Amino acid sequence: MYYFCRAQDPTLYEIYERANTLDFKSFLRAAFNDQWIKKNIWNNQVWQLAHGYAHQDNRTISDFHEEELLDLAKRHLEEISYIGFTETFSKDCQAIFSQLQISLFDGIPKTNVSPGRPLLCNLSEDDIDIAKSLTSLDQLLYDYAWDKFSKIRQINSVL
Repeated sequence: MYYFCRAQDPTLYEIYERANTLDFKSFLRAAFNDQWIKKNIWNNQVWQLAHGYAHQDNRTISDFHEEELLDLAKRHLEEISYIGFTETFSKDCQAIFSQLQISLFDGIPKTNVSPGRPLLCNLSEDDIDIAKSLTSLDQLLYDYAWDKFSKIRQINSVL
C-alpha cells in the first residue's frame, strides 16, 4: 500500500499525501494512530470481509473489537463461493475461470504493480515485525481459511 500510494498524486487523497511525506518505517508506525493510514492497512483484509466501508451505518474500524472483526470476517468468508490462495494462485485462477466458462489464454496479467517496492527479504526485521503486528488478524484469518478451504478443495478433487 505504501509504495502504491507513493506512486500516486499526493494531492488526490490523504493516504497518498502521507505516504509521500513519510518514510516507510514512519508510515508503518503511524498506522497504529493515524486514521488515514490505519483504515487502509491495519488488518485490512479482516476489515473488508467483516464490514468494510460500503455499509451505510457509518461505523469505522475503531467501532469494533478485534475479536468481533475476526469473527465477522470468518462468518462472511463462509458465504464466498470460492476462496483462492497465494500459494495456489494459478490453480485457483484456472478453477474460477473454468466455472465462469472463460478461457484463460495467456495466464493472468500482472497489473497494478508498484514500482520500487522491495521484496520481503530486503526489509529490516523491525519493519517486518511492525507489519506483522499491523496484520495479525489478517494472518489469523488467512490461517483459518487455509485450514478450512484448502482441505475442502483437496477432498473435492479426490471425489
